[in-house]
This record gives sequence, C-alpha cells and structure tokens, in this order.
Amino acid sequence: MIALNQEPPPVGCPMGTRPLVNSSGMELTCSPSMPDSCPGGALCYTDTLTNIKRCCGSDPGQGCPSGSRVLLTSEEKPQLCIPGRADAICPRGALCQWSHLIDRYQCCEPDNGCPRHQTPQKTVFDVAITCNPGGAPCLDGGGCHFNFWTASYQCCRLDATGE
Repeated sequence: MIALNQEPPPVGCPMGTRPLVNSSGMELTCSPSMPDSCPGGALCYTDTLTNIKRCCGSDPGQGCPSGSRVLLTSEEKPQLCIPGRADAICPRGALCQWSHLIDRYQCCEPDNGCPRHQTPQKTVFDVAITCNPGGAPCLDGGGCHFNFWTASYQCCRLDATGE
C-alpha cells in the first residue's frame, strides 16, 4: 500500500535530525546560551538561512514520516519494500514509504513514542501519562521515556500483546 501523501524531508535541521514540535504542532525554539533549552537530549540549532533557533533531535523515524518509525528486520536493518509488488509488501499495520535518508522504499509502522515492544501508560480518559525523568516513578513498573513526536516525557510499559 502506498501513501499518496508522502511527507517531504524535514528542513531547518542537520541531516538525520528533525525539528521537535509540541502537541500543537509548533516547533520548539531554543536559546544556544541555555544548555538545557531543548528536551530529550535535542540540540539547539541555528538555521543559517532564517536565523531561527530550533530544537533538533535525532530522527526516530529514520526516514519515515512524522509519527512513524522504520520497521526493522531481525538483523536490525530497515525492512525494504517495493510498492505494488505482492512479494515485497509490508506486514499488517505498516506502510511502504520512500525514505529520503536511504533513497529506497522501506516499511514504516506507527510510533507511539515508547521504545519498541512498549506502549504508553494511559489515564482512564485514554491520555498518555506524562512524567519527569528523576521525578516520581511511573505506575506498575513503567519507565519514563521521551516521546519525540510530542516533545514530552511519558510513562511506558512492556506491551502485554507482545507486539
């Protein structure tokens, strides 16, 4: 399955990184003189064309569109695909997308902001529980992880479904 709304490569940050955006879709700006002005280990980068200072973090999607990540093989390499070829399709839930990083098609799966095989802990209202590193621990043995897509920390736990 091919997505017709392919996303262009991220701009305004060095290759292999992309701007951090908050839950409202606004880019996080920063101050180079303040070492921790970007969350999650992101760096403050000054765009040489616009002089805008924005937080740039390592692209968790590895060339996949925003909110998704590359599906990896058992050898930890991108699962490649060929659009329209039945013998080279992506598993259920993943889409065959062009990667601007490797100049090939690869399978991209939804990214919930937690490490692989983990899922966000949620409130009764189905909202991810936020946390602060070094703050109060997450419930039921969950861990506090940075969600690149919302530029915030959330509690994650092992996925009970094993996916």
